[in-house]
Amino acid sequence: MHLEYQVTPEEFKDCNYYTSWSSPEKRNARIKYYIINLALYLFSVTVIVLIGKKPLRLSGIIIFALFAILTFIYLKWRVRRQIDRYVDQVIKESGEDRIFSRVELDITERGIHERSKDSETSYQWSAILKRVEANNCCYLYLNSRLVIVIPKRVFNSTQQKEEFDKMMLQYLPLSADLPQVFNK
Repeated sequence: MHLEYQVTPEEFKDCNYYTSWSSPEKRNARIKYYIINLALYLFSVTVIVLIGKKPLRLSGIIIFALFAILTFIYLKWRVRRQIDRYVDQVIKESGEDRIFSRVELDITERGIHERSKDSETSYQWSAILKRVEANNCCYLYLNSRLVIVIPKRVFNSTQQKEEFDKMMLQYLPLSADLPQVFNK
């Protein structure tokens, strides 16, 4: 099977966001992040109430609850923004022409051969540690951060996508489709 494509900036950012934050393997880190921020928020509210020396009324509780909801919405937005900024910096330092260059993938029974303007690399099937389908892409993880991104839009037909899936099932190590390969 032969595929030719360019990863878009959005696909690249989505992959980094998924890998860094939203994947199931990052669940514990997300929980810890929100618990720490909730604890800081509750500590701040407690200090404000104690300084005020007045009993907290229902209206005050509602205001603090609404503010907490807005804070958590902001925190979710902030994480995505921080990751996008980091990715923008990587793109700037590496050069758009390197990150978003045209890629040719040849997928065979021996593995995946990748060619771009500046490089040519072959991966045996055993080199792929994990396969994930997310954000309308297939992510083939070579390690916890290095990913071959294959957008679903590159398949010319449903039949070609099914052939790709069949090859993935046939040649990838069984562990590549099992969850929590990168569990910490």
